[in-house]
Amino acid sequence: MNVKSSDGMEQGFVLVAVLIVLLILSVLAAAFIKQSLTDARLAQASRTMELLLITADKALQSLTTPKALAMAASERGVIGKLIDIHQNNVDDTSVAMLCYTPTLGEQNFQAVRASFNQSSKGWCDLSAANAVQMWIMVQNEPIQGDFRHIRTGRSADMANEQFAYGVNLRISAYALAVQINGKLAHQAVSSCMSVSPKQSVECLTKAGVFYQMAVQEYGYE
Repeated sequence: MNVKSSDGMEQGFVLVAVLIVLLILSVLAAAFIKQSLTDARLAQASRTMELLLITADKALQSLTTPKALAMAASERGVIGKLIDIHQNNVDDTSVAMLCYTPTLGEQNFQAVRASFNQSSKGWCDLSAANAVQMWIMVQNEPIQGDFRHIRTGRSADMANEQFAYGVNLRISAYALAVQINGKLAHQAVSSCMSVSPKQSVECLTKAGVFYQMAVQEYGYE
């Protein structure tokens, strides 16, 4: 009787030990799977942000091409008209908004495609492939802009003879690329767009929308 009881207890201990090991392995496997899923989501988010920055930066780079600069600075160009408007503006800053589409090239920077200050056109449907919302600002003083609200933005000074207006101006170009997934995200992005790029990205951040904004500065005398 005692031998059988002892054997039964040993088998019970072995069973409990096996169950404990299985439980530990299950917990470790669940933690590993969760970490793998988290790593995959982080990698996807990082890739998305990288692609958005590339898209936004391409819009800025397109403005630096000779054809685009000539178009933008002409009388029928967005910067040429913006400066003319600014000379009669009582405010220190004038703003043009336009929707950049890669296939249009330098034609993106025609004044007829932009809205100026508070007018209603010039906003992008950012759900379209490679669409980029752009702002171009003209300020009276050539003061370095505050770009702290731009998470991965960049700035650079560039002087160009195309803009020989005989006045000291600071011209800043902002380019915003956004990832839109679903109707709610589309509504959130639409409601966040304003004449202020800073307010727009602050709103997008609160809405949890993936975006990237890049900035280029031009100083002209």
